[in-house]
Parts: sequence; C-alpha cells; structure tokens
Amino acid sequence: MDEQKTESVSFVPAQSAKEDLQKVADRAKAATGGFSLNNLFVGRLDEKNYLYGAIGSLVVGFLLEIIPVIGLIAVLVLLVLGFGITIRRLHDINMTGWASIALIIPFVGLLLVIYLCWKNGDVAVNTYGAVPDKKRDLFRALLNT
Repeated sequence: MDEQKTESVSFVPAQSAKEDLQKVADRAKAATGGFSLNNLFVGRLDEKNYLYGAIGSLVVGFLLEIIPVIGLIAVLVLLVLGFGITIRRLHDINMTGWASIALIIPFVGLLLVIYLCWKNGDVAVNTYGAVPDKKRDLFRALLNT
C-alpha cells in the first residue's frame, strides 16, 4: 500500500509540469494574436521584461543552434526579436534605437545588455510613448501585442 502512495505522489508533479507547460504554450499562442513586425520596434519595454527576454533568447538560441536548419532559422528570428526588445528598452530610457547597433560589437554589446537590464526607465511619458505596464504578460511585452 505504501508503494501505491509513492507512485501516485511521484505522478502528480509530472502531471503538474505538463499542465504548466501547456499553460505557457497557451499564453504564448494568445500573445502572438496581434503580432506585427512594425510593433516590435515601437514603444517602450521595462527592465524586468527585457532581462527575461534577453536570458530567454540566449538560452533558446544556444539550445536550438544544435539543430542545423531549424537552429539557424530560430537564431535569426531570435536576433530580430533581440534587436526589437533592445530598441524598445533604449526607448524606455529615452535613447534612440540606433544605439542598439552597439550589440554587434562583442564586448560593448555585452556591456549594453547588462546596462539595460540594470537601468531604470523614465517614470513619465517620454519621446517614445507612455510608461510600459509592468503587469503586462511577458509574451505580450516582448512581442509588443
């Protein structure tokens, strides 16, 4: 009888993890509903969502680059997404998006990403729009939908 309890307890976390993954996938699918490439480079993005986006794109990029063709396509998509979130993060501190070109320079790009993860954005409306909603869903914030 003790063995049955152990089996049922070990089964619950696996089911819970599967449900959690399904919820994340559903949220990502819902967030892509109003996606437009133009929206990716317009507006502002707060530091918390930028940090999650930068770390997430690095991890996914490293994991998918192992697969030859799909990995290359995924890295290119993540590169465009990375420039988009960097431009919107620069807008949040009232800087032009052209400063994102510094990402191409190896050491300078790393320093820029670290700085943007640390620097607080403007607390009021600036040249690039209103203050970003900190309670917005991560996927919606990254895709600007």
